Amino acid sequence: MKIEIATIISFATGLGVGTIITAYVQYYLNRRAKLTDNLLEERKSAFDKFLVSYADLAAGWTIEKSMNFALCEARIQLVGSRLTITSLKALKETESGTHQRDEAHASLIESMRSDIGLA
Repeated sequence: MKIEIATIISFATGLGVGTIITAYVQYYLNRRAKLTDNLLEERKSAFDKFLVSYADLAAGWTIEKSMNFALCEARIQLVGSRLTITSLKALKETESGTHQRDEAHASLIESMRSDIGLA
């Protein structure tokens, strides 16, 4: 009878540890997925606002538009990948209407697409 009780206790203890480990792994994976989803949504929002601000600024420069562009740029620096931040810097360093600006713009768009999982 003692063997049966020891076996039952051993089984119950093992089951408890397995349940705790499983629960922890699920918690960790769910938390990581939520953080990834939040980052994706933050990036989408930042990129959308940046592109609208960039188009507004291209239509005509004002102090308000310039300030909004700077705010959008700072937001991208917070949530964008290193490649997107570098591409944005390259865009700002080129002159409007040049081939270099067109290349920088294309590079920025491509890095943004990569950041949101489209490329």
